[in-house]
Amino acid sequence: MKSILLLLLFFISLQYGIAQTLYATQISGSLLNKQSSCAVKYNDEELVALHNQISCGTVVQIENQENGLKVDVKIIGKTTQKIAGVSFEISKKAAEKLQMKEAKSIKIDYKILKNESAVSKDRFYKKTKEVNEIKPSALYQIAMLEVQTNGYGVQIAGYSDLEVAMEQMEVMKKNWKEPLLIYSSSLSGKNYYKLILGIFENKNQADELAELLKQKFKMKDAFTVDYKNLK
Repeated sequence: MKSILLLLLFFISLQYGIAQTLYATQISGSLLNKQSSCAVKYNDEELVALHNQISCGTVVQIENQENGLKVDVKIIGKTTQKIAGVSFEISKKAAEKLQMKEAKSIKIDYKILKNESAVSKDRFYKKTKEVNEIKPSALYQIAMLEVQTNGYGVQIAGYSDLEVAMEQMEVMKKNWKEPLLIYSSSLSGKNYYKLILGIFENKNQADELAELLKQKFKMKDAFTVDYKNLK
């Protein structure tokens, strides 16, 4: 029963940020540039720490009881050293902030500031690059960016379904180097998505492209639009 109560008090303290009095030591230099148990590469110039029970990505405030100095660190993994009484291992940068100096360990207070489930994106994204088309058997991250621009483009189609508009956009990307944009508007009280090709300073350039699309690619509904007047 006693052990259950102690465990319960520990989790309550994590939930509500109640300060704990423990000891901290500096992370071993042998971990430098190596991955922690949270798959984060250790950099001694970052404000990070190790702890066995606090989840990865959690932000913790550590206070040096000897001088009252405080530092906020992010948990990046479990401790690597087995030293009696030591709960935290902190980075070189964090130790400097606390003026740890030559001490092997210091008496501390700590409290949870922010509990984050996410760690550095390096843990998840191994390699990324920009592409112009979607190919089979590959993983893609698709971002929609709001664009503000002047000039002219050529509207080539309109869709009431965003998914269909995106699919047609991917088809067009294979054949054209000009930027493809989707303009979100309203038609009869419902969302309507206009597919627009190109950004031209000169209206004549947009007119030439519209004519080319009509004559060579049978896009009879293609016409020039002024980005300033889109509705």
